[in-house]
Amino acid sequence: MIVAGSEFTKGRQEIAGSALHQSHRVMVALVFGQSNASNVGESRKRASEGVLNFFEGKLYRAEDPLLGADDIRGSVWTRLGDLLVEQKVYDRVVVIPVAVSGSVISRWRPGGDIYPMLLRRLRDAKASGLTITHLLWHQGEADAKRHTSKSDYRNSFLAMLSGIRSEGVTAPIYVSVATRCVRQRPDPIIQSAQRELVDPEKGILAGPDTDTLGFEYRYDGCHFLDEGLDAAAHLWFEAVLGAARTGRA
Repeated sequence: MIVAGSEFTKGRQEIAGSALHQSHRVMVALVFGQSNASNVGESRKRASEGVLNFFEGKLYRAEDPLLGADDIRGSVWTRLGDLLVEQKVYDRVVVIPVAVSGSVISRWRPGGDIYPMLLRRLRDAKASGLTITHLLWHQGEADAKRHTSKSDYRNSFLAMLSGIRSEGVTAPIYVSVATRCVRQRPDPIIQSAQRELVDPEKGILAGPDTDTLGFEYRYDGCHFLDEGLDAAAHLWFEAVLGAARTGRA
């Protein structure tokens, strides 16, 4: 696993934290999950000045590969951030990535090997005075491949979310429908688990259904071409905007 970490900060534009206090509309999004939440898109993008990447206590202008997620190519989040700023939904968008390619959901729950890294990102944000406003979860392809049961997926997700809540994070979590990868057809069991997790009273909201993006959007049957990154960003945009319009986020 190659994580875009401190070795990638050279040449990046560091942004003073005071830049966030000049705006009343700041989105701080923890973006997490597996490869399509990471840096595996076809090509890199440098986001507009209003989109920032938080990593290890510092803010940088967001550009792919985003610091904190694995792989070193492009992401959906630079594109989503640009949409949110361009459409004036937010004045600033701060992205906090923590994504691991090929990860099954059990690795994200307490006791899993990724869970400590998830907590570290949450605590780093809090220590830097950032209040997370959105949790964007894109994961499921690996569990579709493994044939994880609906109950196991649900239980692992809720255990992970309970751990996040215990850190004082009250932000809504958006759950994407994501099971399509390589030769896999969309998996109805994991899709059902993801859809049934949605419970606005518990702060669990519907994210995008990226399974609607077929092979024509994916360079290897799984990971997004540029057209796929743009399409996925628009799906995420509609999910976030829809929640904002109903007052849920």
